[in-house]
Amino acid sequence: MSGSTDSIQRQLAALRQGFVEQLPQRLATLGAAHEAWCSGGAAELEEYHRLAHSLTGAGATFGCERISQLARQLEHYLKQLSDAGGEAVMEQFVTAARLLDEVRTVVSNLDQPALLVTDAVDDELWFRPDSRLVYLLENEETSKSHISNQLQDFGYCIERFSHGVALQQAVAEQRPAIILADIVLAEGECAGIESVAAIQRQQTAPLPVIFFSNDADFDTRLAAVRAKGVAYFQHPLSVGKLVDVMDGLVERETSEPLRVLLVDDQIDQASHYALILQRAGIVTTVVTDSMRVFDVLAEFAPELILMDMYMPKCSGVELAAVIRQQPGYVGVPIVFLSSESERNVQLDAMRKGGDDFLTKPIKASELIQSVTICAERYRTLRSLMSCDSLTGLLNHTSIMASLDNEVARTSRNGEPLSFVMLDIDNFKKINDSYGHAVGDSVLKGLSRLLLQRLRKTDFVGRYGGEEFAIIMPETPLLDAAKVMDEVRQLFSETMHCTGDKEFSATFSCGVAELLSLTGSGELRELADQRLYRAKHEGRNRIISSDT
Repeated sequence: MSGSTDSIQRQLAALRQGFVEQLPQRLATLGAAHEAWCSGGAAELEEYHRLAHSLTGAGATFGCERISQLARQLEHYLKQLSDAGGEAVMEQFVTAARLLDEVRTVVSNLDQPALLVTDAVDDELWFRPDSRLVYLLENEETSKSHISNQLQDFGYCIERFSHGVALQQAVAEQRPAIILADIVLAEGECAGIESVAAIQRQQTAPLPVIFFSNDADFDTRLAAVRAKGVAYFQHPLSVGKLVDVMDGLVERETSEPLRVLLVDDQIDQASHYALILQRAGIVTTVVTDSMRVFDVLAEFAPELILMDMYMPKCSGVELAAVIRQQPGYVGVPIVFLSSESERNVQLDAMRKGGDDFLTKPIKASELIQSVTICAERYRTLRSLMSCDSLTGLLNHTSIMASLDNEVARTSRNGEPLSFVMLDIDNFKKINDSYGHAVGDSVLKGLSRLLLQRLRKTDFVGRYGGEEFAIIMPETPLLDAAKVMDEVRQLFSETMHCTGDKEFSATFSCGVAELLSLTGSGELRELADQRLYRAKHEGRNRIISSDT
């Protein structure tokens, strides 16, 4: 268990202990609310119900299930009285007081272990550091070393092995992200499959394995599947298609962390759930005042909002309705996390703006999975609207909008900003010679290379056809040109396969810096002019000046 995980566990334990220590004060507040209701009316009853609901959720959150169960009974009774309306009678006051006394009795016996439940979570659900470590098992006599070199260009760390025993020892010491395994080794015709099968038998969760071979008969493929192989390639290997599969396998580990906004007036409960999500690699922000949510929404840009239903000033249902009135947040998932168990109330909350309803108590593993599924679906839908369907890069509209935004931001803070226009050389000839499917593969290969070699803070888009646009914030002209020349060199060395043929491709690009230019239009025009010069002066080059 990592040091950060230990820290989170300690923080969770401290929050739980804090809840237990604050119980006498909570009960005193409930008692005061009871007395206020007895001498007041509907407003006092509503506050009494809210406090009982809060204790129900807190007890469930921090493992005091018996407290939660009894507080729920009090909460439900008060809700029935509230829904019925009218003046309360002495019998109702007495019943509520009896239910409150039952809660007090359980609290006085809280040191009994049976009253506390600890939520355990499978470590597989917790955050694991990003990893692009790949073990390559290949026949030393027929080694395709250029495959290893090209995979490194796409950001993978490759360790090569020629014998199954050495691979097994390496896996025992450090689990890789992926295993690439040649089926035929010096030890035998199916030694690669046998070695991988032996490794898989030692794993609690199967390792992602990609097999490759000269043969593709059914029996060999079936043996590869039984060894938990997720893909099968024939020689000669297409690096582009291989990287497609590899990127898909590691996408979850290498993608940006999901962002979740938690809205709950109870800071201890909000912090508890935030820590659970953080341990799973999710970035969180907590807001305890529902009236301040819009101060955070624009800056944090959450991919899911997790909120309580019953809050002072503005309830969760009301807040969801207000959020849905804003066009920019119509699609952001809103998930209620509450101890409210009445299904009709839950459905009404979702009807007014919620996407899902999670009921306390909820296991940490269930919370993580529910939040992840919903947030990832939103991320996917958002990506489909803003990204090019072939390359996965920003589409023309999105990259131009990003350029306008970055030019405006840079103009305010005075930081450098470079812009790149890039075009694949002789792309029509590639399509004519090898077909449009191969041309698409070249486009995707360049897209992957750009994403791998550029920073996460850079914006990469498909401008149109075989032309790409790149925004490089906080990057002077010379630095941008140097980076793009390194990418140009790597791309020119990448081999593309079609049948038994291999070929390479190149690109040209123009680079411009904002400096004294008046806006995004002039910046784009200058980069485009320099791209034209690069093509005119012989292609496969970078032009970053007018001389």
